[in-house]
This record gives sequence, C-alpha cells and structure tokens, in this order.
Amino acid sequence: MTAWNLINPGYPPIALNEGVGGWWSAAYGSDVALAIDFANNRTYQPTLRSTPTNLLTYTAPSPKMVYGDDGVLGYALHNLCLQSQTFGTSWNANLSTVTSNQTSAPDGSLTADFVVPNASGSVNHRVDQAVTLAVAMYTYSVYAKAGGYNFLVLQSRVLAASYAQFNLAEGTTSISGADYTSSIIDAGDGWYRCSITFMGTAASHTFDNRIFAETGLVTFAGDTVSGVYLWGAQLNAGSSALTYIPTTTAAVYSLPIDHNPTTFDPLGVLIEEQRTNLCLYSDDFTNAAWVKTSTTAAKTATGPDGVANSASTLTATGANGTALQTITSVSAARVSSAFVKRRTGTGDIEMTQDNGATWAAVTVTAGWTRVEIASATVANPVVGFRIVTSGDEVDVALFDQEVGAFITSPIPTVASQVTRAADQISLLTSAFGYSATEGAVVANIRFADYTAGSGRVGGIVGIGGSSPRAMLYMSAGAKRPIYGQVYDGVDFGGDFGPNFTDLAVNTEHKTAFAYEEVAGGSDALTWNGIAASSTVHANTVTLPSVGATLFVGNRPDTPNYFNGHIKSLAYWPTRKSDTYLQQVTT
Repeated sequence: MTAWNLINPGYPPIALNEGVGGWWSAAYGSDVALAIDFANNRTYQPTLRSTPTNLLTYTAPSPKMVYGDDGVLGYALHNLCLQSQTFGTSWNANLSTVTSNQTSAPDGSLTADFVVPNASGSVNHRVDQAVTLAVAMYTYSVYAKAGGYNFLVLQSRVLAASYAQFNLAEGTTSISGADYTSSIIDAGDGWYRCSITFMGTAASHTFDNRIFAETGLVTFAGDTVSGVYLWGAQLNAGSSALTYIPTTTAAVYSLPIDHNPTTFDPLGVLIEEQRTNLCLYSDDFTNAAWVKTSTTAAKTATGPDGVANSASTLTATGANGTALQTITSVSAARVSSAFVKRRTGTGDIEMTQDNGATWAAVTVTAGWTRVEIASATVANPVVGFRIVTSGDEVDVALFDQEVGAFITSPIPTVASQVTRAADQISLLTSAFGYSATEGAVVANIRFADYTAGSGRVGGIVGIGGSSPRAMLYMSAGAKRPIYGQVYDGVDFGGDFGPNFTDLAVNTEHKTAFAYEEVAGGSDALTWNGIAASSTVHANTVTLPSVGATLFVGNRPDTPNYFNGHIKSLAYWPTRKSDTYLQQVTT
C-alpha cells in the first residue's frame, strides 16, 4: 500500500483553505452547515476547515485493511505508540537523558528529541515503551539521526534473543537472530527511518531504542554529550511501516478510506460492523491447521499487499487436491472468502465450507481476485480449496471465515482468531450549525452486495439516540428501500421508504432526506435525482437537541452499521425543498 508521503500531513494530503464559495458551496450551496468529503479528505464548517480524520471521532477501532490509491491492499493508517514525538513523557529513559525539541525533525518542525547516554558502563542506554499486542504481524519504526553516536538497536524484550542494529552514519542495518526483519530508509538531512517487523505474541511488548557508540552490543559509558536524535515512533499492524502519523496520549487510527483496486478512484470511508475471522493462518497454508491431500503448500508467493513471501502457493499433486481447515463454531449463517491468483493450469478451482458436501467453482485469473461462496447455515465448518486438475497451481491469501450473510474487509490471522471492531464514527452537533427544529441530509453511498432479509440494515446518517432521533438509513427489504425517519418516542415523522427499482451494487448512489418538527410539517426522501416522495405528520415531532451526536454509517437508536462506503455527506439546518433534494442527488 503506497504511503501518501513519508511524513503524513493528514490522510491523504490536506486541501483546506479554499476561500469563500469553495468546493462545499459548489456542491451544496452557501447555506450548508456541514460538508464531509471523505473521498478528497476535506470537510467544511463555517468556522473551520479540517480533514475527516481530524474532525470526526473514531471510537475504539482496530487495524483495518483497505485498498490504497495505488490499488494495493494494506492497513489504513494507525499508530499504536503513545507520545510518538515526545520521548521525555510516557517513555521510560534508562541510563539516559532526554532533551526535547533539540533539532529539526524530518517534517521540518523543531520537535526532535535528543537522547544522551549517561556515564554508566552498560548495554542498556535506551528509551522504551510497553504496548500490549495480539498474535499478529507488527512493524515498529522510529526516525533516528546520529548526534555523536552512530548506532541504534531496536527490539521487543519479548523477543530479546534477537535484535536489529542500524548504522546511522552509513544508512545500513543488520540482524542478529531470527525474530526480526529490518529496514532503513533515508529520510534526508541525516535522518533515517529505522524499522523492525516481527510476529507479535499476546503479551505486553516493551520496545527498546538502545544507543551504542560502536557496532554490536558492546558495553560503553557515555560521554554525557553525544547521543542520537529520535522522532516519530510508530507501531502498526502489518509487515511494513505505514506512513507516519503522530500520537499524544492515545493510539491514533485514521479513517479507513478505501479505493477501487482497478481504477484507484477513492470510494470513501468503509464502514462495517464487528466481524471475526474464525480461520487460523489465513495466509499460511503450510501450517498444520490446513490439512493437505494430494496438495503441497509453500509460503513463497507475493500477496495482494505486495509483500514477498506473504501468501501461499498450492500445487495439486493429484486430481482433486484439497487444503482444508476444521473450525469449531456453533450453527450459524456464515460466509467464506479468499484472495486467489492462478499460477499454472486451466482446471477448476473450488471452495467449500461444509467439508466438501458442496463445492463451488470460483473465478480465478492471473491477477489477485477476491472470491467468495454463498452464505450457508453450517455448524463446525470445514473450509478450504479443491484444485481439480493435477499439476495446477494457485496462490492464495487472506482466507476469511465469518459468521454473517455477506463478506466484509479481510481480517488477517495467524495462530488465533482475530476480531475487527465495528467502525464507530461520530460528531457532536455542537460542532456545527445544527438546528433542533428542522434539517436535511444528503449522502453519496455505495455497497458491494445485498440480499433481502440478510440483516444488511444500517444507518447512513443519524442524529440523536433512541428518542428523539432523525436518520437516513437502509433496510433489508426486497427492493433495497432507503428510509428517512424522525421519532421522539411518541410520534413518527417521515418513517417511509417506498419500494423502488433495485439499486445497482458497486455503484455510487445519492440519497437525501429532509424533515421538520412542526405539526402539519412534511418530510421528504429521494435518491438519484428522482422526484422526492414526501409525507405530512399530524403532530409535532420533537427533534434531537443541540449537543446530540451525529452518527456516520450507524443508526442512533441501536448499533446497525451501514456495511458499505460513504463517499460524502452534507447537512443543512433547514428543511430543504423537494425540488432541491432532487437536484442535489442528480
């Protein structure tokens, strides 16, 4: 996944000050109170220009895979290290002193700290920080610059038998032991981004940044003047260092902005419910969890993330060769998916999730394709592949087995199942010009699939709580109805969504909802430029008050996530006309 640039200025590059009558006015008119353009990383409020990640609250997320603007699959930006630029705060300084803001950092700011070993003879002149990890692949990185001493050692104490050393004078790195791979990248002006990649364990990992006067773990006493400059520590999931994003007192997750893997066009923020991948070793079919019959496996393929040796090659040594994994799980509707790429041969490649009682042929090409089989209710599924023709070879990666009626973004696993948290994104209405008497919202949305009765029900934009609430949401009816609703615990207004022609999947759609609280007021709903449908409510319907929460991709009354992309949205503090709703969704 291509980094936006080496030092992150926002995600992706920020475009803020566009003057009066900027993009928001052209798109939504001068009276819009809030506009969020996820695809182009910009937001508008009358008193503030920002980015979606900086404006919105992204609650309790976990690392999530999306496609970058180069079409490569990778984790959305995140940093699990705290106080990433201030090593004199929550970091532990051992036999060293930390002086803040001593030289220009790689981003040009005077924020790089100077770490100076003291005069004690030791191999433990360091700064360190502990982070609790799960069983997964991680990369720890830090920007370093020689300041009299030229050598930096990085390691996790959980994997203390190995370490990586970095020569900051020559820009080289070496490894001792088998637990790490390392990388050093020239960041200019004597700065290097040093990183180690390793398999994490379910434990608290203390990351050491150890300073040395010469190569190797050689005991020395500092001269109390020389040291190493440090800046921009980062810990992220995955097998390479992501574009750096700063942290203070909490880990930071950028919103998961997804792209079309073929055209590279931005699709918007990908909002999904919580899911667990029940399959172990999702990329490593050499593991014993995968039982091979007339099939061999080698973990030597370059995966859909572009990383060498991150995916497996399956070779059929006989007809109908299989690679299967047994999962213990109660009976439930479930779905299986994986990334597949053909190496040799032309025979059928099939998948199962019921131990071969049924096999489904999947389309396999010379490039990575995510394939899936239809949801079925199964207990204790046995999942995997069958290669029909002897001698055929395919590369496979990111095998997912999820309880649900549809697939979500891939969840890598190794020795244990992994749960990806739901995408909880919100904003207080006190942050923009909100009205508690009337309003209108519009959103550009996209979803990958839909099955009537599947449970694929979720909020697009919602304000308030159980009551009162106002929301635009999608329901799992046979015709994919989009609904608009206001409700105050007693009276409903605008709870309607008539049947209409099926909305195409994998296509951008625009939908809008307008409402007002007064008795005799009307509410209106439209999509894709059709004439708005409206309804009149007989009673006054109290709306959420100023200070209520606006939810993005979730209902305000109960956790029901959109499970799709929201490219942009806007809010007006007025009940926009039916004609305008039709225009803004065209």
